[in-house]
Amino acid sequence: MIASFAVVPNGLYYNLRFLTNRVGAGEYNVSTAGTFVAFNGQGAGWSTLNDHSGKLVVNSDGRSGTINVTLSPVPGSPQAPIQISGSWRCPA
Repeated sequence: MIASFAVVPNGLYYNLRFLTNRVGAGEYNVSTAGTFVAFNGQGAGWSTLNDHSGKLVVNSDGRSGTINVTLSPVPGSPQAPIQISGSWRCPA
């Protein structure tokens, strides 16, 4: 599953993306392999850089769920890690 959502914090355009090789509903550990999350766009980017980054939940409809993840800045960036949490839903 690949999902991409446009996000505009403070007038800056970003994409929140997650990619998982898991199939169907469930609770998935976010890691560097299997289930990966990235937040990139204008300005610095953040992504999954360790195997204990959080959880991605896919509901039984396969089109919605929740996310609670801490993302790391790209190596060498002065930015701090960020936490993203909340619900998500793909359009019908």
